[in-house]
Amino acid sequence: MKIIYIILIFNILQLYSSCLSCPDNGIPVDVNGISIQNINNVGEYLGILDGTTMNAAAVAFELGLILDDSFYAARTKRGGFGIASAYAEECPRWYETKSSIVDVRIVTLLDLSTEVAAGTDVTDLFVAEHHYDSSGLYISIETAIQQNLGDNLEQDYYSDYTSFRILRIFSTYELQVSTAQFEISIEFEDGQVLKENTELLTII
Repeated sequence: MKIIYIILIFNILQLYSSCLSCPDNGIPVDVNGISIQNINNVGEYLGILDGTTMNAAAVAFELGLILDDSFYAARTKRGGFGIASAYAEECPRWYETKSSIVDVRIVTLLDLSTEVAAGTDVTDLFVAEHHYDSSGLYISIETAIQQNLGDNLEQDYYSDYTSFRILRIFSTYELQVSTAQFEISIEFEDGQVLKENTELLTII
């Protein structure tokens, strides 16, 4: 009986300790890739595009960060629940990149028109919206970067929770071609640069 009481007291102390140990800051995470989702930007509501066909005046993408494998391994390892660990899960949790995002660049891989050739940096032809902002108000990508894109990361349902959404970007330029593709790069304060290409798009 004494052993049962000792185990019970131990669990209560663990529970008490876990309630006091909720972090004030986000949990820092490493990033090793970019995810890009095509956005259906035609109609009243935004949504993930089922396919690769976009309207010439409505090209848009949702950007996410793919975390280092160690994050998923650690999360799986936490799967075993005791009484105390179950309560610890009630602590508010959010994630943030270890190094701040300092730049986002977009380069077209194909000609967009006779004036915009392949290889051109077209970042200024896009505006942005935070993933959690539903106001419909666009901001420049530069302004979005200044608002700490790597903080309060939100897992992306559409990628089976394997990436964390950070930003939506919208072209302000009406494409004059039938196909398009872009290279998107994200630079971090520690010098890390991640690059990913969009899918080859059919423009109508």
